[in-house]
Order: sequence, then structure tokens, then C-alpha cells
Amino acid sequence: MELGFSRHLEEGVASTVCGTPITMAPDIMVAGQSREAKSYNNKADLWSLGAITYELLVGRVPFYASSYNLLKEEIYKGTYVFPKKLKLSVEAISFINGLLQFEPKNRMDWDKIKAHPFIVNDVDNFHFIDLHNVGDINDEYLEMNTKNCDNYLWLNYKNATF
Repeated sequence: MELGFSRHLEEGVASTVCGTPITMAPDIMVAGQSREAKSYNNKADLWSLGAITYELLVGRVPFYASSYNLLKEEIYKGTYVFPKKLKLSVEAISFINGLLQFEPKNRMDWDKIKAHPFIVNDVDNFHFIDLHNVGDINDEYLEMNTKNCDNYLWLNYKNATF
């Protein structure tokens, strides 16, 4: 994967579009639509971290389309999937879901990232789950939604209900 260019944020926010579309946060896409659109901050980079982490673990990007406009529609729709055939940990899924949150205010910040079990725990302490036992049993994919901030796998794990 080739990454685009980055930008130094002099005052902490920006309003122009830059970056690689397949890892671009929805807040950057909104910022580029009009002069009235809101600006974005460093939480946009955290979305990109989530997209890249997803790609490293799953082998493909969470959102893909044949054009920028279709890609934007996919990201705005907000759903991405984990193939159930993969062996993933609750920690990995929770980490990605915490970063791929549509609203920047709902994304993990750097303090939460640095303290997250996916970062601080040894892989021997990860809790790998059979995704075939989560969600609709007949589906090949576990569907996640960037607009729903309830990270139900992690919440279930913490409450020991699955």
C-alpha cells in the first residue's frame, strides 16, 4: 500500500483534503466538500491507523470502491466486516473498532490507544475467539458499524457474557 502525503497542523485543525482515500477519515472528506464544512484534527490520523491496522490483520482495506465517490459512499454508510474464517482476538477487533468510529469525538485518543490491551498485552494473553459463534451463525462475515460506538465484542468480553 502506498501512503499519500501528510500535513503539519499549525493550529491544530485543517480544512483541506489530503491523504490516501482508502485510509482517509470521513471528517477529511467532509472538510473538502465546502467552505462551510467543519475542519478536522489529529483524530483523522487515528482513523487511518485503524484502517491500516485492519489491512495488516485482514489482508484488505476495510472500505474499497472503484472510484472516490463510491468509496466516500461506502465510508459514509459505515459498515465494514471481519471475515469469520480469520482467527482474531477480541483485543484486535476492539482496537480497530475504537479507531474506525465515524464521529471523531468517539474515536480512541492517544492515551486510550497506549493503554489498550492490543498494545500493552503480550499476544499470549490475547483472547482469540471463533467469529462463527458471534452474530448470525450462517454469515461468512462479522459486520461492524462505524456509526454505532458500542463495541459489543469488547463489552461482552469485559462482562463475560459470551
